[in-house]
Amino acid sequence: MATIDSCSRTQAIHLDQPSTMSTMWLSVARAWRRLVQRRAQAQRNRRDLEVLSQLDDHQLKDIGLMRCQIESLVADRPRQDAATRHAASAHRVCDARA
Repeated sequence: MATIDSCSRTQAIHLDQPSTMSTMWLSVARAWRRLVQRRAQAQRNRRDLEVLSQLDDHQLKDIGLMRCQIESLVADRPRQDAATRHAASAHRVCDARA
């Protein structure tokens, strides 16, 4: 009887732990998701680069850009988004004080 109890405990331990195959499939799913996200980001970057490149110099100046900054702006999007949010919140604070 003691042998059965130790076997059932061992089986219960194995059932609680994720299998090697399920761990592998989770890794594959995460890698696939990252690939899809990076590809979508690359498509957005190409589209935005094309749109900004079609603007004339006066329009670019109106939004605070020079033509030579377009590529770096699109490439640095995550940092730029954070900087834009920070600048927008700073403008709201300045507007509230005025």
